[in-house]
Formats: sequence, structure tokens, C-alpha cells
Amino acid sequence: MTTWLRRLRQNFDSLSPASRLVSVLVLLLIFLMAARTPLDPDMWWHLRAGQETWENAAPYTVDTLSYTRAGAVWVNHSWLGQLSLYLSYRWGGFFGVSLWVAALAVLSMAVLLMQMDGPFGLRAALLVLGSLVAATTWAPRPQMFTLLFLPILQALITHAKTTGRDRFWLLPPFFLFWSNLHGGYSAGILFLAAILAGEVLNHLLDPSSPLTLSWPRLGRLAGWSGLSLLAVLVNPNGLNTWLIPFQTLDVSVAEIDEWFSPNFHNLNEQPMLWLLMLTLFALALANRRADGGDLLAVIGFGALALMAKRGFGPFAVVALPPLSRALWSAWRAAPRLKSLLARFQSPPTPQAPWQKAVNLTLVGLIAAAAWAKAGVVSHPTAVQIYTAQQYPTRAVAWLAAQPHSGHLLNSYNWGGYLTWAYPQQPVFIDGRADLFGNQIMGEWLTLVRTQPGWEDLLKKWDIRWVLLENGTPLVNALQTRGWPIRYHDAQAVILEHP
Repeated sequence: MTTWLRRLRQNFDSLSPASRLVSVLVLLLIFLMAARTPLDPDMWWHLRAGQETWENAAPYTVDTLSYTRAGAVWVNHSWLGQLSLYLSYRWGGFFGVSLWVAALAVLSMAVLLMQMDGPFGLRAALLVLGSLVAATTWAPRPQMFTLLFLPILQALITHAKTTGRDRFWLLPPFFLFWSNLHGGYSAGILFLAAILAGEVLNHLLDPSSPLTLSWPRLGRLAGWSGLSLLAVLVNPNGLNTWLIPFQTLDVSVAEIDEWFSPNFHNLNEQPMLWLLMLTLFALALANRRADGGDLLAVIGFGALALMAKRGFGPFAVVALPPLSRALWSAWRAAPRLKSLLARFQSPPTPQAPWQKAVNLTLVGLIAAAAWAKAGVVSHPTAVQIYTAQQYPTRAVAWLAAQPHSGHLLNSYNWGGYLTWAYPQQPVFIDGRADLFGNQIMGEWLTLVRTQPGWEDLLKKWDIRWVLLENGTPLVNALQTRGWPIRYHDAQAVILEHP
């Protein structure tokens, strides 16, 4: 690791002053983008699970937060990532959480920046586009580790292909660590599968290419990849770790926003389409045949992103390096761009002292602005205001102050918040869709939508209290059956069994 960091520092020092300035500025701008008020609905139960792991000095794998799955084994694929998130909160409150997200986002983009091709101005522009795509998945959740580990995996493969020196033996410990941080290790397995299949394609189409792995090296990559698949089992979840990629629920796909296909009529989702079109355009224009691994990875991860918005981040990570290589290849081959290309390739001139001072001042100002933004958006007052806008803070405070007993039926969107803000009250459901499964999620939908059988479910779960959004069909139905309203505001309503 020390050698790798030293080499990275040497590579950075070898850049021209302009390239170093562009690199630092674009990463600071990405920090500005990523530093937000930490209010993701799943953040709350991730924090609570991390707290349980910390306080019990053992991975949290048995549910204690709900009454519908109390005592059930939970395949908690993110226990180490949750611990990291909780420790950031324990250290710095919501400011620490905001820094945690921003730092991981910057690290992932920095790894991408260093493996992209072309002038740093081109790299920076592409990195900003990729950040606009990935930003939709930057959140205080352990998935941030997948968005970091995926480009590191790319860098390891790219290093082997371009230098001829293999470090494939690093894959098993790498995946062991990844699988304990987040279940997105499966994205890494998919990437390796694309590389292996792509190398076979390379041998069929262009075996003489210097970037085509020889059959012996390809065999070593396949062997270490297979061992990596075994290494992920070194995990509190054991063999269940292999089941994580297959735990997509029918209800999740139909009801949860991040599982929806993108709607490109929404401006904030359009950058993914721009990136996909630009990547395919660049691969077609490049003056060399696209690498088989690059092509299959872009197609595969692009398809996943078109199927579900949660795939935006991994697609951006996978697409940026081959996009930069293809664009730079096409650029260098275009006759009319030779003069512009010469400017990028001209030797750098020494900087005057005043230029260094201006550059340092500019970097300092943007760094100060980035730090200030992280402080402002995560200030307790700001977090309290935004939390009250999205979650029933007053209703939960009222409920906690009342002497009451019995099971509570809660909103799905508020379940995670309840596990953190009012841990003494077990929830009916929260964002852990893999734990609750189609059965409990289906029963919750039946209840809140008053579908046939909803009254039987009230009795089955002995529900005594209801905390839901105003206007929910169940709220109206319960009122007609004599359930009195105990609390009501513009956001939430609490009803008690008569």
C-alpha cells in the first residue's frame, strides 16, 4: 500500500502545474456536489444497525428493530459499512456523516481521474459528467463503498493490461473486505465476468493486440476471480452472502423508487442518457477496436442502469475510463484537431511566483467554500429543519411522551427514522426490504391501501396504534370504524385502537 501511494504521489508530481490545478479544482467541485444534508430514508436504520454493532462488539445480524421479523436472522451484508457510517456520526454528528459521503465520493472520482486518458481538461469535463450521473446514488449508505471499490478494481485490471505486471492475487482479500462493507461486491464479480468474457472476445478478434491478456494470464485472472468468489464467504452471513444479488423482491421493483427504470423526461436523470450516448458514440469513433472487456462492461452496466436508477452510479464508474480512452483516440486521429492537440502536448512553461500564488488562492477559496458548505448543510439547525419537512418529528415526539403500549403500524418511508429517533418502539416495517420480504411488504400494502383482507391483518398483528401520512386510505377507513385520532398535523396522523 505504501508503494502504491508513493507511486500515486510521483504520478501527481509529474503532472504539469495546469494539470495539477485542474485535478484539484474538479475534485473540490465534486466535494461541493457531494456535501449535502444527510437525510436519506435508509440512513436511519443503517445508523441504528451500526450502533448495534458498535455497542455489542459483534455484527448485527438478528432483527430487534421490528415486531414483524423480531428474532429473525437478517443477512446484513453491510455491517462493516454501517459501522463506518455510525462512527462518522459518533465522531462528528451529521457533519461527520456529510464528510463521510463527500470524502468517499471524491476518492472514487479521484481513482477514476488517474486511470482516464487524455488531457486533464478533457478528463475533468468527463468526470463532471460522470459525477452528475453518480450523484443520484451518493447517499449516507454503505453503497458508497461499492462506488469506491469498483474503480479500484478497474485500476487493478487496467494496470495489469497496460504494464504486463499482474497483481491478481490481491483480488481475494479485496473482495473479502468489500463483501463485508456492502453487498455491492456482486458488481465487482459482474465486472470481472465482463473482463474475462471480453478477453476471450479479444483473442477471437485481435489476439496480437498488446492489450489482450495472454491465455496463461487470463487463466490466472480466472483462477483468482474464482477464489474471490469464495473469499466473500468470509463473512458473518456465510453462504447467505452468495444469495444477496438474487434478493430483489417483486414488491421492491414495483413500489420503491430506486428500483424504477429512469424517466428521461426528468432533467436530473438525463445525464445518464448523455453519458451512455457519448460513450457509445466515442467507442464507434475511436480509431482502434474497442477492448472486449470495456465493451461488455459498458453494455452490461448500461443495461442495469436502464432497468433501475440505482444502477446509475456503477454505470458512471464503469463507463468513464473507456469513454476517455475512446474519445482521446478519436481526437488524436482527427486531422483538424492536430493544432489543438499540439497545445495540450506542448511542454509546460515554468510558473511565475504570482501564478502559483493565484492558483493557491483559488484552491484555498474553493476548499474553504466546500468545507463551509459541508458545515452549513449539516448544521444541527439545518438538519432539524429538513428532517421535520420529511419525517414526522412532532408526531414521534408526541408518541414518545404518551404512556402507550401495543404494536404500531407505521409508514414504510418513516420506518427507518423511527428505528433511530424512537428505538423503544418496534416498527412494522422499514427500508430493509430484504429482511421483510414480499410477505410483510405485501401485507403492509394491503393494510395501508385497505385491500381485501386488511381487517384480518389488523387482528393478526394486534395493531393498537397507527402512524401514517394524512390521506392514506387506511386512515379514512379506521376513522369510520371508530378509531379516534390522538394526534394530527399537516404531515402525519396518529390513531389509537378504540
